[in-house]
Amino acid sequence: MEEKSYYKMEIQDVIKGLNSTEQGISNEEASKRRSIYGLNELPQAKRTSIIKLFFEQFKDILILILIVAIVIELLVILLGHEEDYTDIIAISMFIMINSVVGLVTEYRSEKSMAALKKIVAGQDARVVRPDGEHIVNSRFLVPGDLIHIETGNKVPADARIIEVMNLQVNESNLTGESMPVKKNPSVINKPVALGDRKNMVYTGTIATYGRGIAIVTGTGLQTQIGRIAELLSEIEEAETPLQRKMTKVGFQLGFLIVIFCILVFVIGILKAVIIGTGINSTLIVGFMLTAVALAVAAMPSGLPIVITTSLALGMHEMANERALIKRLKAVESLGSVNVICSDKTGTLTKNEMTARIIYANNKLIKVSGVGYAPIGEFYRENEEPFRPIEDKHFELLFRIGVLNGTSKVEKKENLWITIGDPTEGSLHTLAMKAGVNIKLLKEKYPQIGEIPFTSESKRMVTIHKTPENETQVYIKGALDIILDRCNLIYINGNIQPIIEEERTKILKLNEVYSSQQLRIL
Repeated sequence: MEEKSYYKMEIQDVIKGLNSTEQGISNEEASKRRSIYGLNELPQAKRTSIIKLFFEQFKDILILILIVAIVIELLVILLGHEEDYTDIIAISMFIMINSVVGLVTEYRSEKSMAALKKIVAGQDARVVRPDGEHIVNSRFLVPGDLIHIETGNKVPADARIIEVMNLQVNESNLTGESMPVKKNPSVINKPVALGDRKNMVYTGTIATYGRGIAIVTGTGLQTQIGRIAELLSEIEEAETPLQRKMTKVGFQLGFLIVIFCILVFVIGILKAVIIGTGINSTLIVGFMLTAVALAVAAMPSGLPIVITTSLALGMHEMANERALIKRLKAVESLGSVNVICSDKTGTLTKNEMTARIIYANNKLIKVSGVGYAPIGEFYRENEEPFRPIEDKHFELLFRIGVLNGTSKVEKKENLWITIGDPTEGSLHTLAMKAGVNIKLLKEKYPQIGEIPFTSESKRMVTIHKTPENETQVYIKGALDIILDRCNLIYINGNIQPIIEEERTKILKLNEVYSSQQLRIL
């Protein structure tokens, strides 16, 4: 499908251009288009066979010289001049160990690389059809389909926004921008970069807030992430610095070893001629074995396996840090990098928010742990351990942090992730670190109303019923917005008028921690 600048088109023009309607397309039409555009998925990358990977381990020049040595030893034995297989067995075992280590490491890496396809793996999508709404697997979406996008959804295809309700999308895996992008359906009249197309959503990005309806403009390889996959498949594999060095050293060593072996053989024959002992097959084989023994002895046979093992260990360490390396020797390439040029540090972050400091009832508490795993401790300023759940001021703080939001944190495949806004996810993790049962808390204080966050209001409001059947309103947002609207403060177990001294103290804390690049709520 030809790429078009859908972000520069009016909604009606997009619908018309895709031969769709405001009620979407029929199931029959979707089936026809699927036969034209194919399934909405990335083709499985062609995996290198185990046999090919195994034989690639023998390309090293040092290994090739050792194989030549084995062949010569075998020829000598076959000619009946030698019956000792010790050297052949020793050299063969070394070559096999070296090859198996490389094979296992690179095969496991290729298997891990296949997991990258999960970014666009099939999932349920809510689709609008002329006969009503349907839940279909995203693999079956086609251009022209109308889809619903809601908080926590992974966007199933590239699409043009038709209508929104405070929709925000995290596009960090595509653009590198860590902050969610607020979407709107307005036409953009000038050419803009991918990250500035506010009326488009893209495959694999995550809706962190609000909801919306969009019309699918691209599926499979016709999506932005599909084009990236195509570009990656076209990259030619270049030699790493280590491979170039090893090739150079291997040829130099190999050349010198062959020259010396030939010299030893020739000198031995000449000596026999000069002395007059005569030349016979036994003498020739003897000198040949001497030359082979010299070649094997001169060969730094431990070098390939030491290098392979070192790289395998480095690859394993990087895998533990969730970095995938496709080829063993590429580890050394990364180690050779001295400078990384980036347009901003945002492209290098893990895109995780973590609550580091909390303040309530004149107590400043530090929180350990990073990311969304609920593992961490609470400490006072003097590093003394602190149990915030036993303080009703902090219990209220955690309650508001959890209930005032639409996100959640959960564990998937031994990894803790947030579904929704990263900031709200960090507040959930904070509460879990303190021992709060999120599920029970939400059941105890059910939500009955909500005023969504907007860039204009800079705050979010939720309304809840308490166990005593009372109504409570919780709010979170920018400090200046909230503090300007406060005339009371909850301190020492009492609600009392907030005095100027308290305001000044809070503002000073805000200034101190903002200067340390902390985000304040």
